[in-house]
Amino acid sequence: MISRMRLERGVPIFFNQPRGMSSGQMQLVAKAVCANCNNGWMSRLEDSFQPVFSRLNSWERFTLTDSESDIAALWAVKTAAMFQQNDPETRTFSLEDLRGLRETGKPPPKTSVWMFAMDSAEDEFRLTQQGAHLGSPEDKIDAAFPASLGQTFLGAQRVAFVVVHGPHPLIDEEQLPVPGWRTARLLWPRLKPAKWPTLPAQHAEVNVLKLLPAAAFVPGALFLDE
Repeated sequence: MISRMRLERGVPIFFNQPRGMSSGQMQLVAKAVCANCNNGWMSRLEDSFQPVFSRLNSWERFTLTDSESDIAALWAVKTAAMFQQNDPETRTFSLEDLRGLRETGKPPPKTSVWMFAMDSAEDEFRLTQQGAHLGSPEDKIDAAFPASLGQTFLGAQRVAFVVVHGPHPLIDEEQLPVPGWRTARLLWPRLKPAKWPTLPAQHAEVNVLKLLPAAAFVPGALFLDE
């Protein structure tokens, strides 16, 4: 889903366009990726993530190491950022963010990554994205300009990630708006220890995690870091 938002008298107004993406579309290729990145650090990250993912998907009970948490978080952020290249109006990561991701191997500032176990590997939606533009009328949004805040849900078999970027209420774990987040693990900034698997979320809660209601994007949370 693409969510466009403008503020009128301090009230967020959303213009929603359904944007469901099925499991097959997890194979999308971002044409903006250069060969050096695709065959370099991204390829190495994929190689590092595969054993971590295999362990997560086995539902073996274990505690993630700091290294495993960082690899999983970096993979989720990289994947979310690449899918955004195919959907410009949901972009939240700037070129500077992407450059920092490559050079430091860490998610950009104002980014958090959550991971949780899903009840079923056959869930209908494997990728959903929300992007919100603040202070811009719908007809004047520049698709090349990053959205002000956003959320990407990534489902990979029985493992799911939610990447939130921007001044967003979910980044403050003390103000989690939905019960489903109690079954999730915050990977970045790292929450220790990260035990796996998490308690499987109820189906209704997972749906809320994928597409948060407009009420979750509250104006008061938009200026925490200003």
